This record gives sequence, structure tokens and C-alpha cells, in this order.
Amino acid sequence: MEIYTEEELEILAEKLRKDYLTQPYTFPNFPIKNSINSPLSSSDFETNTDLDIEPELEILNSSNLSSPPTSESELAFSNENFQIFSTIRFDPLIYKGSPDDIPRAIDMIPLDESFFFLLDEHVGRLKRAGNYFGFPVKSLNKNILLHHLSLALQNANKSIANRVRVFISNDGEYQIDFAPLPSSHQLSTEIPDYSQIQKGNDSIPQYLRDWTGWEIYLDKEISIQSPFTSFKTTRRDTFNKARERFNIIPGDNREVLMIDNNDNVTEGTISSVAFWRQIKDSKTGEVVYKWITPHLGLGCMDSVVRKMLLDNGQIIQGIVPTRHLKDGEYVLLMNALMGIKPAKLIISN
Repeated sequence: MEIYTEEELEILAEKLRKDYLTQPYTFPNFPIKNSINSPLSSSDFETNTDLDIEPELEILNSSNLSSPPTSESELAFSNENFQIFSTIRFDPLIYKGSPDDIPRAIDMIPLDESFFFLLDEHVGRLKRAGNYFGFPVKSLNKNILLHHLSLALQNANKSIANRVRVFISNDGEYQIDFAPLPSSHQLSTEIPDYSQIQKGNDSIPQYLRDWTGWEIYLDKEISIQSPFTSFKTTRRDTFNKARERFNIIPGDNREVLMIDNNDNVTEGTISSVAFWRQIKDSKTGEVVYKWITPHLGLGCMDSVVRKMLLDNGQIIQGIVPTRHLKDGEYVLLMNALMGIKPAKLIISN
């Protein structure tokens, strides 16, 4: 297995960067479905595959977000039937005020921003997606979104965690829905320390063989990268097809590891991923282990947890070829509802 420096990984990723963001794309027929609201199951970290809009859905129009797109690039996707969206975790357990103050704080309007996991990053992601597709998000900021979230959650049970989704249409209309999360659905923001296990033993740890947690299956088919894999939208045909190939339904503790046409790993269908790999320190030449997440240049999504870990220096971007994958190895799954979860990679099935 080749061992690169962090700088060399960046160069490799840039060489593989595709021009998919400037190429025409055929839109799949993928309508939003309405369904009856129900609490999410213990494993349903993202119900993005069905995009069910709950009856609590509150339509919120914002006049300062209704200005039309101006440039030709902004107009490229403006007439297509899709929305950009972001999935946010509301959680009283992450409130930064006094625990004794929570009963009062959950009824405030606006709610304290610390109830919403990585709210700033969600705003940034919505704006990046909106700017690319030409949606009117110029005036979107944290205060505007926080106000709308607070109004939409007035009738929610805010003493428990909720999944909240924010949809923005190309006319600037907001849609916000929510669903309660089960008590077993705890947020995890710590990266497990597997470094000593991996350094001392290159084989799979014994306790992994009876694994009962998340499993991630290597896809055998190529997933085509496009703007709809780089940005979070309701056009999720690529992700849905990968899940269908493994008969994954909401509630499964199973994920699919997608690959591109160069046999490089890109991401999961509902999560970003990272792999424990050796890299070479460019200054000392020392070989060290780090968590490597596929580079954005490969067409994967810039998830908010992934960005947080990159900003904190806990993971780095790089290239993960499928030939370097090991059946049974640990993979980190990351998304905005669950935070960080380890999964066991399954290649043989």
C-alpha cells in the first residue's frame, strides 16, 4: 500500500477532480412523497430516502429571500423541480446554558442556538448550495433561520431530541418539518481511539467479529457524481439506487459505501466516511496514522460533521482507493443526526 504525505494526498485529489459541476446533468424523476408522521426508529438517522413531509410541516415565506437569481450560472438550475435542504438535530442535552434553565429556554422564541447541533455549519451549507443552484439565499443568515426554526418547533416536544429538516425552494420559500428521535438515538461527537489497536495489530480485532453495530457494504456499482452528490437536495436518485441494491430500509443499521469510476471511495448514502490510514509526515518523514475522508473534489457531500472534524484537524482529506479496503475494518460514519459512529466494512457479501 502506498504511503503519502498529506500534501501528496491533496495533489492526488486535485488531479482526480472532475468537471461535473460545469457539465449538463439529466434530472431523474424523483418527486417528494407525503406520508403520515411517526417517531423515527432507533436506527433511522436520516430518512432522506423517502423525504416524508410530516403533518407538522410549516410553510414559512421570507420576503427577503425572494429576490430572483441574477447571473447565468445561477439560472442554470432555477426552473427544475427540486429543493435544497439540511437536516438539523435539535437536542436539549447540548444546550449550553444551565440544565435548570432548560424548561424555560425550550419555550423561548427565538430558541437558543445551542439547542441546534452545528447550526452555523448548516447555514453555510445551505448558502453554498443555494448560491450554486441560483436559489435566492443571499440574505439567509443564522438569525433568520433560527427564528423560523423556533416558530416551526412551537408544537414539538422540545424536552427530547428532534430531527428537523429545512427545505428551501428556488422561489425562496422555506419548508420546515420535524420528528421526535427515540431516546436510544444519542449524539456522539467523539472519535473512538483505535490507534493503538491498529498500530499494534494489522489484522482485524477479535471483538469486531461479533459486531452488533453499524455495517457498511462496499457497493459493486459505480455511482455517478454530479451537483446532486456534492450538494444536499431532494434529488437523491444516486443515493436511493445504492440503498436499493442492498435492500436497505429506514431503521436498518446498514449503510452503503459508494465508489466512483476510478475505483475510489466517495461517501455513504446518508453519511460521510473516514478511514484509518498511514500517511507520511512531510517534515520528519515519520509514518503516522490518521483518519482520511474522501476529498470533496471527488464529488462527495460536504457534511457539517465532516467539516467540523476537518476544521479541528481530527481528520484530513485524501484518496481512498477500493483496492486498499480491508474486509471487516472500521469506518467512521458521520452525519448531522448521529454525529460520529463506527461501522464495520463488509466487502465479501
